[in-house]
Amino acid sequence: MLQLAAVAGREVPLDLLEAAGTPAEEALAAMDSAVAVGLVVEGETPWSWRFAHALVQEVLAGDLSRIQRARLHGRLGTALEQRAAPGAAADELVERLAHHFVEAVPVVGAGPARRYCAEAARVARARLAHGEAAEHTRTALQLLDPAAPDVARTRHALLTALAGDLLRSGQRNQAHEVTEQAITAARELGDRQCVAEAASVWGSVTLWNWRPHGVVDDDMVAVLEDLLAHRDELAGSEKERDRLSARLLGTLGVELAFSSDLQKGVRYAQRAIELARGMDDPELLGRVLNNYSLAVWGRPGAAELRLAAADEALALAGRGLPRRTEFFARMHRAAIRLHLTDLRGFEADLDAGRRLAISLSGPEVRPHVLWQQAGAAWLRGDARRAEELTTEAYELYRRVTPHARQAFAAHQFTLRRGDSRLPEAIDLLVETGDEGNPLLQLMAVVAAAESGDLAEARRLRARWGRTHIRDWASDVAVLLEAEAALLLGDEPEQEMAVVQLLPFRGRQAVLGTPSFSLGAYDELLGRIAERHGDTVAARDWWLAARTQGRLVGSPHQVALAESHLARVPEETATRPRRKRSTVPPPDAGPAVASA
Repeated sequence: MLQLAAVAGREVPLDLLEAAGTPAEEALAAMDSAVAVGLVVEGETPWSWRFAHALVQEVLAGDLSRIQRARLHGRLGTALEQRAAPGAAADELVERLAHHFVEAVPVVGAGPARRYCAEAARVARARLAHGEAAEHTRTALQLLDPAAPDVARTRHALLTALAGDLLRSGQRNQAHEVTEQAITAARELGDRQCVAEAASVWGSVTLWNWRPHGVVDDDMVAVLEDLLAHRDELAGSEKERDRLSARLLGTLGVELAFSSDLQKGVRYAQRAIELARGMDDPELLGRVLNNYSLAVWGRPGAAELRLAAADEALALAGRGLPRRTEFFARMHRAAIRLHLTDLRGFEADLDAGRRLAISLSGPEVRPHVLWQQAGAAWLRGDARRAEELTTEAYELYRRVTPHARQAFAAHQFTLRRGDSRLPEAIDLLVETGDEGNPLLQLMAVVAAAESGDLAEARRLRARWGRTHIRDWASDVAVLLEAEAALLLGDEPEQEMAVVQLLPFRGRQAVLGTPSFSLGAYDELLGRIAERHGDTVAARDWWLAARTQGRLVGSPHQVALAESHLARVPEETATRPRRKRSTVPPPDAGPAVASA
């Protein structure tokens, strides 16, 4: 009797023991005796018991042979089925049914276990627990019967579901592998509809592009373009065709983010939005707006375009927009608003995102909230709190993706630069730069130069070469390229850097969605103007940088600008002898940034 209870779980109701084949009087007598000797205590609900210590339960269950344990799990699974509503188990029972029938496979077969694992995945997915859904789906795949009718189609459906769950839970590398398996399975079926379902997984909402920098998967692009060419065959109606087209076009937009044709992916994503706007489907529209935001990142005017996309998505909140899509839109918009020096908007989106995160699962949710909170602490001048938060985010996220270490390295550059301990970050920056991340390569060069080792900075520069960055890091890369040119004394590079910096005047250099600010572009433009002898323009830039520092609530930025202004008093400021300054004043014409 107690062994049956031990297999049933920590808390066991009388009706479950009775349904599992133990007469009520016998069960009551056994449990009363167990209460008397302290093995179990009364449960929270009437006529239920729980083990006084988990060790007692483990010992009782551990004394059973594997076949005995399987039989007891089978009895309990059957009993729970009887408690469920006719035709379907209640959501709260599904995971218990899956557990018991998986353990009972040797005596009842794989059918019930596979069915309830698939159901448990559906339930977990509905409450946004995609990591749990992935585990249930993996188990269902392992339990497939190779001789079952239509097993290839079932396997494809499970692989596609698993790929989506892995992607949504932040396990991108595994998601990529499983997606390829799902596409292979679909091709073996000779079913383009199945290929479309698998390929569309990569268009799911996300914070970052799932491809490494500069990578375009030509095979996936070919699959998606082939599906688009045959979309009329895949849809039974015009509405279905447009819905499928929007999903495929949005996915293509992101896949082509690093294409040499800067606008091809953007055009695909724009077309996806146009189709989705006519569908009365907030989930689809939110998805393709997210696709567009990723596709256009790093292009000219991207900040305003991405802000408009986030605004449009968030206008759907409470009207059918999934909470996860709203969360990602909040994180994206918060970073954009900080880039545009809108502190109040940044804080509002961060607070809304923090509240949404409470009800969301997935390893990328909590870390991004922590990173943005770290960015807010850094702005306020609380470097100690910023370091605590970014370290906590790294510890959570590093279990999922190697990109976590790269984000941590970028934050270490910012923090160590702020407390004049930049040499401590150089080794980490070089290691992560060697992994191929061009932003961290730039940071390593700047760190070495600012630490006084110009020879090492030049050696690193020669070792890695130059990479044009077109993603979340593009606006920060512009700042760092200019810093490197200034530190290394490269005048032609400085003049080119000014051209690239000017569109960002009046803005903050923000490290993507984690929202760490490296400061105002105006401050650096002032230093370049000073280097070229135009201290009048330099003072104008530093006055603008001080205003920005106040707007974003950054005492560090204000103090830095004021130190420059004190070092170059107004009465000593001069213009260069040549007719035209390398760096114009802050109000010289319109700005169109590419962040």
